[in-house]
Amino acid sequence: PQSALYGSEAMGGVVNVITRRPVGQLGGSARITAGSEGRVDAGVGANIAARDFAALVDVGRRRVDLAPGRAAAEGAMSERLDVGVRAGWNPAGAWDLDAAVLVLDERQRWPSGGMNDFADNVVVDGSLGATWTLGAHRLRPLVHLSSFDHLSRRSDLAQPIAGTGDRQKQRLVEAELLYSGPVAGTVVDAGVEVKQERITSTDGRIDGGTRTLASAEPFVQEHWSCVRLSVVAGA
Repeated sequence: PQSALYGSEAMGGVVNVITRRPVGQLGGSARITAGSEGRVDAGVGANIAARDFAALVDVGRRRVDLAPGRAAAEGAMSERLDVGVRAGWNPAGAWDLDAAVLVLDERQRWPSGGMNDFADNVVVDGSLGATWTLGAHRLRPLVHLSSFDHLSRRSDLAQPIAGTGDRQKQRLVEAELLYSGPVAGTVVDAGVEVKQERITSTDGRIDGGTRTLASAEPFVQEHWSCVRLSVVAGA
């Protein structure tokens, strides 16, 4: 039944990551962490709130002489730059608008069989949503776009060779409309999700190099309660 809250692909469970909301009138922060394996992790952040608008910006830079998911090896390296922005606007008591953007640029290197393997990853993720609340009724439209670009290369040098390697790209566009509220003595959660995913690859894994998937998924859940009996039905 949780599919009614998180979409039709949520039957096996949900990991719901909610980034920090902007708080306070004006604030800032700086951080730096250093450790073994050449680890350096630094970042700065700022948030501002004025009347019905609030925003938060965070920039981080990380480097370590390890490749994620691989054993420690001489010559390995991983570095990452990430920028996150989140803003909220509450122009009226019943409406709440929010937007978020995350950009991540990552470079990895690890030795393998006398050669060096390289992986470059660029992620861009953005969302724009609104929430309308009237008493116990809640309506939320949301648009989400994400892009993932992965380039893998191999070389006997400490740096990858420009113009070589295999590239995989994923583009995902999603639109949702969710409703939650009481209907005829029951609690109803319902909505529809429409999405399109486009995947391209230059390494021959996909016939023709490109695959596009599209779907429209309506879902509904109804909750009845009577004394100690509770019944939940979803479709």
